[in-house]
Amino acid sequence: MPEAEVHLLWQALQFEGLYWLVFAAVVAGLVRGFSGFGTNLVFLPLSGQFLPPFWALLTLVMMNLIGPASQLAASAS
Repeated sequence: MPEAEVHLLWQALQFEGLYWLVFAAVVAGLVRGFSGFGTNLVFLPLSGQFLPPFWALLTLVMMNLIGPASQLAASAS
């Protein structure tokens, strides 16, 4: 790995609320898995404590786009 990428990875791991964001994403995924909705009700309040509003929403959108992508291959066959 180039030195710049290692430095960026190290900075990302040193983010103050990283563990809370991962915890919020896991709980939001469980809520969505059991009920089919409610991801934003769990994730946004917790992520809003550590991220600016734009980045919290962008993270939620990326989670909602990438998460169900594994089901596309199953539904296509």
